[in-house]
Amino acid sequence: MEVMKDRYSITELSEYLNVTDHTLRYYEREFNLYVPKDKRGRRCYTPELANIMYKIKAMRDDGLEIKAIKKFSSRKIL
Repeated sequence: MEVMKDRYSITELSEYLNVTDHTLRYYEREFNLYVPKDKRGRRCYTPELANIMYKIKAMRDDGLEIKAIKKFSSRKIL
């Protein structure tokens, strides 16, 4: 994923990855990802978090289940 900005809203990232906002929030919960929020409480994805979401989505697109992706995550591959 080519990162151009220093922060992404959930809408921007979901459109870029072609997933729903719900999917991103689901990934946050499943992978225990902390997403900082702005003063209004809106999610602000850093480039690092955007890359992690991109990798998770790519693995899902390749047919891996969340359980298998978590194994990669626990090995610090994400």
